[in-house]
Amino acid sequence: APAWRTIALRTPRGVVTPRRDPAGRPTVRDLTAPLGDGLAPAGRLDLASTGLIVCTNDTRLASWLTSPASDLDKEYAVTVRGRLDDVTLERLADGIEDRGEWLRPASLRLLKASSRESQVAVVLTEGKNREIRRLFAAAGHDVTRLLRVRIGGLELGSLAPGAWRDIRQEKLATYFPEYSGGRSRHPRRTDTAR
Repeated sequence: APAWRTIALRTPRGVVTPRRDPAGRPTVRDLTAPLGDGLAPAGRLDLASTGLIVCTNDTRLASWLTSPASDLDKEYAVTVRGRLDDVTLERLADGIEDRGEWLRPASLRLLKASSRESQVAVVLTEGKNREIRRLFAAAGHDVTRLLRVRIGGLELGSLAPGAWRDIRQEKLATYFPEYSGGRSRHPRRTDTAR
């Protein structure tokens, strides 16, 4: 069995996360194949999005990272067309219904706004399909750039597109304090009478 390995990877635009792509587009596995160790992406980004994704050969970690029950924060730097005003920001923060589904970010913070475009930091915990793009489109603003910058306590940092860095196993508790490696955080005490 290969040794435990987990990396933080910055996916470039146009790279997809499935194992194989019927359209022949490049995949995350194409980027990680030279590293060996059976690394697979834990999560997904759509074709037009870029940024941080965790790749691991630890199936328990991958399951935890992708489980909605983990309630894990994922932060995105988002650029949209046009100026976001206070009314629109409040509406977005309160949530918007789109195609019968309620879309609501965990947090939303305006970073910069001009008449041409606005930049926003958006935090999600659920990650419904194309949630950020749908949220802003429902408010009349198309997303022109979407970059995932953080998963839990793990930050993208200065990784260039296509670049990666190893995550040491002992650092998992720093990045993901709620993760227990598949074991209970509070093992039951078993006192045995002698």
